[in-house]
Amino acid sequence: MLPVQQSTETRRCIGYTTCTSSPGNVRRVVTAKTQYSLANVKVYLTEHVASLVSRCAVTLLSGKYGGVSDITRILELVQHGGGFEMMPLRLDFSFSVFKPKATGIFTIRYAIEVEVDYITLKSTTTVTGKFLGAPAILAAAASQAVGNKLDEFLSAFRFGRLVNTRRKQDHEKVGTSTDELLALDFSNTYQGTVTPQNQILQCELNEEIVYSGIRWQIQPTPDGESVPQNCGTEHASRTVSGTVVAATEPAAMAWVKKQRALPFPAGTGGGAMPAVRFEAPPRIQRNWEFLPISDGYVRGTGTNAAFVRVSFTFQETLVYFPYAEV
Repeated sequence: MLPVQQSTETRRCIGYTTCTSSPGNVRRVVTAKTQYSLANVKVYLTEHVASLVSRCAVTLLSGKYGGVSDITRILELVQHGGGFEMMPLRLDFSFSVFKPKATGIFTIRYAIEVEVDYITLKSTTTVTGKFLGAPAILAAAASQAVGNKLDEFLSAFRFGRLVNTRRKQDHEKVGTSTDELLALDFSNTYQGTVTPQNQILQCELNEEIVYSGIRWQIQPTPDGESVPQNCGTEHASRTVSGTVVAATEPAAMAWVKKQRALPFPAGTGGGAMPAVRFEAPPRIQRNWEFLPISDGYVRGTGTNAAFVRVSFTFQETLVYFPYAEV
């Protein structure tokens, strides 16, 4: 608000007036203070309040001397008393001015938060804010009517798939006749895909070896302890399993193929790769993940998977592979 111009008669009145724009239909809040004579109070109020009263509906919020009636009596005494006495008087007051927005006018205050997950190749964008406007515009946005101004504004961002919305209405009710929608808080959440920084996003590898050794057979006896018998050499086995998360299926399968030729742990509990190996058929499981509210499609034009997860198991039988202490 522009600085208040004081007349020469009120220069001794140390006061101030502040106007604060409100986000709702409460358009102005005016506060004034003085600690000088009642005459200056009367002139100050006359100059700075009367003009607002003539244009707006004024609600007096507080007054330390009893509210409207006492303030009015003070002004009448000052006007007709013919004089005044300097006293340590302090009069604090405040009032609000309500001015509806014009038809078709609206305001949007908003913030955008973006979260990117480079493991799942998904981006989550949340738009939050406050929507202000004439009652009809606010009501259309609150009900998400077709063509409302808030949804038109949000749909222009193109952040991805809309997965969540939230609306909060701020009302003001006065008496039994007035219930006005002042503002609408909103929150929209979108999900989209991001360009991968690497083709392999996450991987895990496991190796399990059952080493060769004596094949013990336990023979029970009728009246004594069981008798273990050495029945030759037990064969060995190795199982290599794991999971890889990749941006594409070819990238995932290329990593899986490398693990099938995983070297044996020579010098760390085993010897060189055995000469005789018998491989069991591989077991491979593929899993694709898509964005919400999407018609998923893979292996062809229009593939739209966010990422692929491949789990695998390679198992082989080894005729002889003894454990060697390091």
